[in-house]
Amino acid sequence: ENEGGPIPYVKVGDMNYPGNERYITTSSRYVSEATAGRGIFEVGSVLFPKRGGAIGTNKKRLTKLPICADLNIMGVSSNGALVPEYLFAYFEMIDLGSLSDGSSVPQINNKNIVPLIITIPPIELQNKFANFVKQIDKSKFEVQQSLEKLETLKKSLMQQYFGWGEIMNAKELAEILSILNKIQIDNDPKLTELEKEIFKQFVDEIKNKVDR
Repeated sequence: ENEGGPIPYVKVGDMNYPGNERYITTSSRYVSEATAGRGIFEVGSVLFPKRGGAIGTNKKRLTKLPICADLNIMGVSSNGALVPEYLFAYFEMIDLGSLSDGSSVPQINNKNIVPLIITIPPIELQNKFANFVKQIDKSKFEVQQSLEKLETLKKSLMQQYFGWGEIMNAKELAEILSILNKIQIDNDPKLTELEKEIFKQFVDEIKNKVDR
């Protein structure tokens, strides 16, 4: 199962492997092309668990490179008829439990997939949708980076206020301030006016530290 070849060999557990949160980009195991044989899922295939309790996790992944998988994973491809991100979005709307056969050991087989009807919009609309998804993914990545930076800042401030260490240097604070300035909160309906004011005061405090 781990020959060290060029083809990722994916098990259900590898769908949670770091880097595979949405797209399959890597694996804990690799095999040779000879071992993979004809059982390779092409780029743009939608993968999901097909047997047992893992179906209940309802997780799906989109392949970003050719992979092979064990028998507990099913893959669906449109053979080029659909933009992969569009196909993936369709399956994200499906509860895998509704496809299983209801036996004591749940299973999803080809007969459960074949009856599915997928609306095929013009390729231009599919591409627009795919570009929108890519932009959302980019924004989520940038927000996650911002959160990680803010967590670092919080820990650093705690060190300063409670005497556990020294505050971040001016360059690090300037980087944090740059991130904070990009966060738009004025029109965020989830925040109260008090929360917005506290955030602005926090930004001003960091700005004052940078300007010193």
